[in-house]
Amino acid sequence: MKKKKFEKEIGMLQMNLGIIRKLGGWSPKELGDMIGSTKQTIFNLENMKTPMSLTQYIAIRSLIDHAIELNPTDKLLSKSVDILVNNSDAYKPDDLSEIRDNLIVIAAAKSAGITNDSVSTFLSSSKLSEKISSVETDDTQIENWKNIIWA
Repeated sequence: MKKKKFEKEIGMLQMNLGIIRKLGGWSPKELGDMIGSTKQTIFNLENMKTPMSLTQYIAIRSLIDHAIELNPTDKLLSKSVDILVNNSDAYKPDDLSEIRDNLIVIAAAKSAGITNDSVSTFLSSSKLSEKISSVETDDTQIENWKNIIWA
């Protein structure tokens, strides 16, 4: 991986860590414990008070990838990571911002125990589907993400 792209992924993971953590179902303490850190460190990373180190990135990314592998039916986490971290360049900045704003609401709902049906209703009323559909990319995973949410 080229250094610049790698640094961008670290930045994108840090910027979206709170969303991804909630979609993964982890509290800041749980995530900290799993990577050998503290909840305060997780708070500081999420609030951009300290930059994410390469070691933290590798630990958190390994945990996320492992969670995705263990839960293949939970596509929301994997597709959100694909959009927010892996393929963020595929979106116009305004579209990515709107998708991110919607995912913040979805992550908060999921961490509060709100059902998938309620989340789907929210998604239907937002313009998230149009934003995802408007992306021209060969990566079919992004298009599949939209279909999984409404399935």
